[in-house]
Amino acid sequence: MLKVISLTRSASTGARSTTRGIDRCWERSPSLTRRVSVICLVLLAVSPVRAADGQSPPVPQNSWQKVIDATAQWQRKLADWWRRRPQAIPLNPADQRLVAVVESPALQNLYVPLLNGQAIQGRLFAANLRLTNLTRKAISIEPAQIELKADGVTLKNGVVDPRFNGQMLRMEDHAINIGKIRPSSMSLAPGFSADSWILFSGLRGGSQVPGMTLTITGVDPPLELDLNARFKEQLQLRTVRLGPRGGLALLTIGGELNCLSYPAVLEQLAQLTTERVQRAVVVWTPEAPKIPLGWLAEFVGVVQNVGREGFQSQNVQTLPGSFVELRLAELPAASRAALSQIKFNLGPTIHATKVDAVIGALRTAYEVLPRAELLEAIRVGDVMTRCAAIVSAGNRLRPEDWPLLAELIRDDEVLLRRATIHVLRNFEDQPAINELLRQARSGDPILSPAALDSLAASRFAKAHAALLELLTENDLPLRRAIVLAFARNPRSAWSQSLYELMQDIPSELGAEGLRALIRVGHSRLADALLESLKSSDAAVRQVAYLELANRSDPQSESAALAYSLEQLATLPPTPEMLTFLIRVKPPDAVPLLIKHLDQMTDDRSPLIAVLAQISDQKIAEPLADRFPKLRPAEQVEVLKVQGQHRSPRFVELAGAALQSDDLTLINTACQWLQWNPSPKGTQQLLAALDRSRKSQSLLPVASALANIASPEARRALRKARAEADHATRPLLIQLISQMDQRSPGYNAFWQAKVAVQNNTLAEAMKFYEQAIKADSELTEAYLGRANLLMKQNKFAEAGRDYEQAMKLDEFHAEAVTGVAITKVISGQCQEGLKLIEISRDKFPQDDLFHYNAACAYGRAVEAALKDDKFPDREQSLADFRRRAIDELRQSIKLGLDESNLDWMKNDPDLNSLHDLPEFQKLGKPEVRD
Repeated sequence: MLKVISLTRSASTGARSTTRGIDRCWERSPSLTRRVSVICLVLLAVSPVRAADGQSPPVPQNSWQKVIDATAQWQRKLADWWRRRPQAIPLNPADQRLVAVVESPALQNLYVPLLNGQAIQGRLFAANLRLTNLTRKAISIEPAQIELKADGVTLKNGVVDPRFNGQMLRMEDHAINIGKIRPSSMSLAPGFSADSWILFSGLRGGSQVPGMTLTITGVDPPLELDLNARFKEQLQLRTVRLGPRGGLALLTIGGELNCLSYPAVLEQLAQLTTERVQRAVVVWTPEAPKIPLGWLAEFVGVVQNVGREGFQSQNVQTLPGSFVELRLAELPAASRAALSQIKFNLGPTIHATKVDAVIGALRTAYEVLPRAELLEAIRVGDVMTRCAAIVSAGNRLRPEDWPLLAELIRDDEVLLRRATIHVLRNFEDQPAINELLRQARSGDPILSPAALDSLAASRFAKAHAALLELLTENDLPLRRAIVLAFARNPRSAWSQSLYELMQDIPSELGAEGLRALIRVGHSRLADALLESLKSSDAAVRQVAYLELANRSDPQSESAALAYSLEQLATLPPTPEMLTFLIRVKPPDAVPLLIKHLDQMTDDRSPLIAVLAQISDQKIAEPLADRFPKLRPAEQVEVLKVQGQHRSPRFVELAGAALQSDDLTLINTACQWLQWNPSPKGTQQLLAALDRSRKSQSLLPVASALANIASPEARRALRKARAEADHATRPLLIQLISQMDQRSPGYNAFWQAKVAVQNNTLAEAMKFYEQAIKADSELTEAYLGRANLLMKQNKFAEAGRDYEQAMKLDEFHAEAVTGVAITKVISGQCQEGLKLIEISRDKFPQDDLFHYNAACAYGRAVEAALKDDKFPDREQSLADFRRRAIDELRQSIKLGLDESNLDWMKNDPDLNSLHDLPEFQKLGKPEVRD
């Protein structure tokens, strides 16, 4: 059942509101499906609902915003239905195929910090893949059937280093946890579509976009998609030349600019540099889609730093540095709004209109153009370049050029008139000033502000006097406009007039007038600010408060604090108020903020952070009481407070945090548990490690335990390493290795390894003994000494070291197999081989375990050959040889290192196998495949 809420309006405002609302919805909904939804919603909106007395209720101010929001929701639903609707199967067999569309591409370099202060880095590509089955039979596509060839390297779909799990990948306007990007199977009935993530790791690092081809195997014929070519085509890039001698390139983009279509822009700009073009403006058509926000921010940064030596962007390739001017204009509306929301500094190279961008890009070119050519450029040509020539002329125009300007100021093209008004600021002649006054009084929304700016920005006192005279006219809208011009062009000359005006008509000028007075300045500004705090206009009070809060004199601070406490008694704090409270740290604000902490529905993280900074350790307890009811981001701030104040409830809250699904919360808990280690905290981490063997929380939990490095933490990580899957085990091996590197015995252990490489075995033995003495739980030291003893044929002593290593780490493959091999050598053949078999499940994907197991069976073959009375000798020999060869094959299959393949041919543990034909084939390409 469809539930409909009709919007209403009074008869007096209905027509105007309806028209404005339809216009706004229609502008935001250019496609057919979107406009259908607009029509439906508007028809519902204009249907009046009468109250019991027959009158229409008043319309809320946000009614049309609700229409727009509802339109967007219906638009998404319609677009999703349209995308998934069944497609007709083409009659022509040649057109019956699988169709692929790639959307929302993301190409990003990632860095994962390690415990030793270093980092691993990698580059990932992710996107949404939509497949449509236009054949007459059902098709099923598994993630493994999708591959990406990037610069000649073939990458597997979904195969990602687990250390990147938990990192965030920017896709469109959202950051997605890589651990949650899971490619899925797609089953497609004839005519139907399906979607899935695709994710590839291992691309060459840097900002350059590689050549990428997506391949889907298992279909006839295999589907290949050149991603670079596809996105270049979708960009709809066009280029024209403008300006003096065609020195400016205007690039127009009609499609989506993203990480894969961007190279087309680079290619075009590179081509322009070969044609000696040094100025370019990039603009977007009104129909161009939104640019992914994270990528757009980096791209804008690249544009702003064109030609700056040494500048590098992490993910966006730099533009040709030979450009003197490179500007952007008319970004897609949604992109401009998104950048505004994050308060991104667009700088002077990003313009609202392409006219302003062209003017800015050509200014220096026209400044040096011969005067005759300049005047000709003003008279004829493209409107944008004529505007640029006029604005750039500035001081180069003379009084005798006034007839030309007088003609331009009456031109039908408003852009030319505005440009001419801008130039008139450079004239002191009365006709020019009279023209500016006429335009200022016209009330034209474009020309009047331009004329006021020219009067205010003029370097001539006559123009300033004319503007101040204009201020005395009894025209309130004009006065407001002049005040705004004062604010845009602050001069001390405006100070007294503006102050008096604020005294005469303060409520009419409002916040705009006060902002102008602040920018212009006045000796009695402080009094005006204090008085404005009492205004009935909330906007005026806010402007005054912000200015007082930014001042450091006692009077301003006192007034701002009193106002803050007064507001906090009834209203939640604003971000500006929180910033001020952090600076002055008033204890009186704490109970008021705690009250709002219980009442607010918006994000309370900033409020909690402020409480932590302006209060003492007593704040930890009330925050801990509220912890279960807070959102994850808010719980993060509470955990920080508990850790900073070493609250007795910290471990309890950290334990709850470790059981959440929020990675940021888990990371915070792990960080503080390792910074403030305790037995109870370690137990919380150990319990979390047991729960997180295959989840994204494994990395922070294991890292925290490795930093704590207690005996319990060591044993837990070693156990986790043995039980981990093939993808996770390298991470745990690295953490254990880094944990051992901080051991007090590690330096001696490392010196022993160097001595072994130098074949100074006596020195190596001395260092191994020093390492064990410094850290009796350093497993690697026992193993190193055992291996050295094996080389000296001191098998019994080596066996004791292997057993000690296995006692410390029963999940270390080298320790287990070392015990097994020494038992076999010492005559305990069955016991040694039994240890191999009962330990096998601990190391299913460990290539070295299987190699050493082969060594144990090789030694068993040797023992059976020497003992005529070996039980069931012939059958045992056959079994031992077969098992040894099988173990070696499995080791090679799991990726045995090339150096071990070479050592295998000389390994004394395998002497009894060297002459076997099966052994001699091992390691050859056909066997390894």
